[in-house]
Order: sequence, then C-alpha cells, then structure tokens
Amino acid sequence: MGKLNNTVTAEQIRELVFGLNSESQGLLHHTDEYINRFRERVGIDRSERRLKCLLLFRKHLAKFLRHRYHVDDIPVQKADTALIKDLEEYFAKEKGFKLNTSAGYLTMLASLLKDLHKRHIIDIYPFIAHSIRWDVGTPRYITREEVNRIAALSDNELQGYEQVSRDMFLFSCYTGLSYTDVYHLTAEHIIHESGMNWIRKPRIKTGNICHIPLLPEASAIIERYRGFHTRAFRHEPPKGYLLPIPGCDTVNIHLKKIARLCGITKTLTFHMARHTFASQMTLSEGVSIESVSKMLGHSQIKTTQVYAETSPERVFRDVEKITPLIAQYRLTN
Repeated sequence: MGKLNNTVTAEQIRELVFGLNSESQGLLHHTDEYINRFRERVGIDRSERRLKCLLLFRKHLAKFLRHRYHVDDIPVQKADTALIKDLEEYFAKEKGFKLNTSAGYLTMLASLLKDLHKRHIIDIYPFIAHSIRWDVGTPRYITREEVNRIAALSDNELQGYEQVSRDMFLFSCYTGLSYTDVYHLTAEHIIHESGMNWIRKPRIKTGNICHIPLLPEASAIIERYRGFHTRAFRHEPPKGYLLPIPGCDTVNIHLKKIARLCGITKTLTFHMARHTFASQMTLSEGVSIESVSKMLGHSQIKTTQVYAETSPERVFRDVEKITPLIAQYRLTN
C-alpha cells in the first residue's frame, strides 16, 4: 500500500496562517484586476504614463510581501493600517525612496483599496486611519516676466521640436493643464459660454472637471497647430488630439535649453507651468482660490493651496490697498 504524500511546505503553513486559500482573496490578485480595468481606459480617460506607474507599484508590492511576510500574496482583508505602515517603512528603509516617491505609491494603494471598498470587497477602508505624508516643499513657478521672456524667443533660436516644447509649456502656463491633459485635449473640450471660450474637460488623473477660460494666448497656440500632425502624436485622428506635444522627458530636456537662452536659473520642468498658472496667472492677479481650485480640477481647496504660493509683489499690492484704512486708526490711551 503506497504512502500518501503528506508533505506540508512552509509556504502552505504561511498561507494557512494568513488565511489565503484561494487566488481570488489575494491583494495582488485584486491589484492585477484593478490594473487591467485601468488599462482598458488608457487613451480614453486614463494615461499610459499612469499605467506604467501602476505596473511599477505592483512590482514593488510583490517584493514587499515577499520581504516582509515571506508570501507570494496576502488576503485583501489583511490590507490594514499595519500593512500600510510596514509598506511605508519598507519604502523608506529597504528601498531608500524619498518621502514623495513613497507617498506616490501609497496613493496608488489607497486608490486600489478605495475601489475595493466601494465594490464591497473589503469592509473597511484602512486609509481612513492613516494619512499619507508628503514633502510639500516650496511650490516652483516662474514669474510673469520669465514667461514673457520664453514667449519672446525667436524661431531662429529654437530647433525642431524645441519650438513645439516651448509652445506646449506656454500653453500650460496659460491654462494650468498638466502634461497628460494637454496631450489628451480635443476640440470637444472647447466650449463657448458666457460670451467666451472655455476649456471644460475631466482631468485624466482624477476625473475631476476643469473649467478654464481660454485666454487669447492659449487660443493662438491651438490655432498655430491646428491640423499639424507629427510623430509626437501617438494617436492620430479620429482621436482628434489638438496639440502635438512631444514626450514629457523630451520636453523637459528642451526646457533646460530654453531656460539658458532666457537667463532663467531655475531648473525648468513642464509641471512648473501648472504652478505658474496657479500662482502668477491667477492668484497674483486677484482671482479667488475657490475659482483657481475649480480651474485646476481640484476637489479640495487644500490641494490648491500647495500650488498657490502668492508672490511678494501680490503681498505688496494687498498691503498698499489696506494701508489707507489702517492709517485711519489711532491708538488712544
């Protein structure tokens, strides 16, 4: 009579302890499902760049589970605040990530778990009891005078796609749109309302609606590139994207040269244009933070406040307004 093979592996014991007895229970399993659903929306209302970040997050998550718990997967119900803190520590100590890199990956985990909570796969959303820490730092923007210097560059000073990169950066300065939202801008997002043209589109990152006045400078850039198709487009019409923006890394390389030509000592990146719109084009001109928040597509004012560093010039102008009022008051004994 043959012997039954009753060998129990360490992996089986760990899975028994963690309660993982089917693939469908696993956090990584649900991560893969989430990524697959995200992939189906790329080019519609989700970006390919974000998809790449999610795939990298999935790789880090799998390595974390192996390193910390010595398992290939973990029941999704075990994704609690303790796991979040362990993952945060793993990113800091084992991977050596900077705070904002860790925060970016934790935000992806938060989005995944929020989705699972909405679909009643998990009972508790663990990030309710855990705040993601960011190193806010100083918002980086350029001044209006520096924007004008960039706009004043002649075509002879820029080669090939450098002029396109310059114009796409300026378009973001005039609209506050992020790189991926500039990339996905179509004619359907331009509407006429209250006697003027507006950009009204959902943000690719969050789905929140941006409602932005289309300034003449931004409108002129759209007209300049109307019908202009280059290899910078990954999707030719019928997608109908309006602006031929090169890859983000390419744009940032071009911006370094543009900064040198304009005598700008800051390290220009495309995302600085969004900060510039918030700080210099709107708030410094007296636009309320509530209106700016609506333009940027933020769901919370506190998010806008990160972008909204008021320039010293605005502070001086505001002080000048109240100085006559203050002068009316006299101290009395």
